[in-house]
Amino acid sequence: MNKKLVFVTFFAFSIVAASRVYADPHLPEKFDVSLTGLQFGWTIDQTVEFLKKRVEDRYGVLIRDTMDVRNRDQLRREAIAEAATIGTEIIKFDGSDTRWNVSEVKDEFRHGFGEEMLHVKEGATHLYFYYVDGALYKLQMTLPKDQQKEFLKAVVRAYGEPTITSEKGGFTADANETVRVWADTSISFSVTDHSERFQCFSFRWADARVDAIVKAKWPHEDADTINPLILESMEWASDPNSEEYGEDFDPVGDMLGVSPTPTPKPEKKPAKSGKAKPGKK
Repeated sequence: MNKKLVFVTFFAFSIVAASRVYADPHLPEKFDVSLTGLQFGWTIDQTVEFLKKRVEDRYGVLIRDTMDVRNRDQLRREAIAEAATIGTEIIKFDGSDTRWNVSEVKDEFRHGFGEEMLHVKEGATHLYFYYVDGALYKLQMTLPKDQQKEFLKAVVRAYGEPTITSEKGGFTADANETVRVWADTSISFSVTDHSERFQCFSFRWADARVDAIVKAKWPHEDADTINPLILESMEWASDPNSEEYGEDFDPVGDMLGVSPTPTPKPEKKPAKSGKAKPGKK
C-alpha cells in the first residue's frame, strides 16, 4: 500500500479517536437516541453488528410491551427478517454501479477513490453509511418530504439554529436544493431539501476533517457550489497553478503537514552551436 495513503488513513483514525474524547454537540445520538454508540472509524462489519443490535433492542421493547403471545411471535419474526437484510447492500464506488449517480446521494461520493456505502432501509427511512479505505466517516439519513417540517423542529431542539442556511442551491449543483449547515465542531451536520427532485430530505453527519480530506481528492468543483465546510481545504482549486502553491502542491499532504516529493525536472542540455562541423558546409 502507498505509504502516503497509509499515513492519511492513520491520520483519519486519529482524528476520529480524538473527536470521541468529548461529547460533540452534533453527535447523531443527540437527534436519534437509537444511534447512541455509533462511532466514525468503524469497519462495515462493526457497523452491521451495531445496526443488528439496534433492531434487536427496538423490537425487544415492542415484544416486552405486548401481552398477546401471537403478536409477540409475529414481532420476533419481523425482527429476525429485518436484521437479516442489514449488510446485504454494500456498494463499492468503483464505476461498476452507476445508478446512485442520479439519486439523492449523488453529491456524497466519487467513483475511483476507495469509497464504499452501506445502505439500510427502515420503512420509509433510508440510512447510508459511507466508508473510505474501510473506515466509516459519514452517515446520511433520508426521510419522506412530508415529514420535513416536523423533523426540522426536532433538529433545532437537538442542535440549535443552523450556522449557515443556503436557499436554493448555494452549496450544491442542484438549484432546487436548500441546505442548512451546523458547523464549527469536529462533527459537521447538515440538512438538505431534495423534495423537488427526489421527494425527500436528508440529514448528513460527518467527521469534518476526514470529510475535507476525502473531498480534497475529488476532481475540482466550482468554488461557488462547494459546501463551505470543505472550502478551507480546497482554496488552491481556484488557481492550482499559482506561484503561492507551486506545481508540486498536494492539498491533502498540506493538510497533514507532509512535504510533497518534488517533480523531477529534466536536465537542460547546452544549446547547439550554430557553427557547422568540420567537413560539412
